Formats: sequence, structure tokens, C-alpha cells
Amino acid sequence: MEERYLRLKEVIKTSGLSRNTVLRRSEKGVFPRKYSLGGKLIGWKESEIKKWVSNPEGYGLGNQPTTASSSGDLQDTRHDYKLPEPHSYPSGQAASQSIPT
Repeated sequence: MEERYLRLKEVIKTSGLSRNTVLRRSEKGVFPRKYSLGGKLIGWKESEIKKWVSNPEGYGLGNQPTTASSSGDLQDTRHDYKLPEPHSYPSGQAASQSIPT
């Protein structure tokens, strides 16, 4: 049987969460991941939403947003962001020195 995908309005109605909360929690991995359904359309697997509804506190981390590639395979779309390296000042200059305006 083919998986049914729920659109955002259905997810909001089913979960009782706001739009921003659904999107934020989905990105954090504490809510079912979203899938690209083509173009700007996104959806959530109905089975994953039902699992979350039955036990929201027990829903684990590790869910990552995905998109469908041109071949139809789902791809991970989460980016690994790196913090910038700390700035090093030439000797004799302190980080607290003000910059002349």
C-alpha cells in the first residue's frame, strides 16, 4: 500500500500545533520530518504523524528533512553548519580595543 502524505493544514489540525511549531520541531528532529512533494509542496507521512500523536514525548531525535531528487529518491536536505573560527588579533592588540570612527 502506498504511503499517504499530509499537507501542512492537515498536520496542524491533527497535531494541534501551530504552523511555526510544526516547522520548527520538524527541523529540530522532535517531530516527523517533512518531505518535498515537488516544487514548493511539502508533506508529512501520515504514519509518522499518527506515531507522533500517539506518543509526542517519546518521539525521538534524528529525523531529518528530505527532498525528492530528480531520480525520485529522497535526499537529506539538512546542512551541517560550522561555527566561524575565533578571530586572532595581532600581538599587542586586545579584542576590547575600539575601532576609530
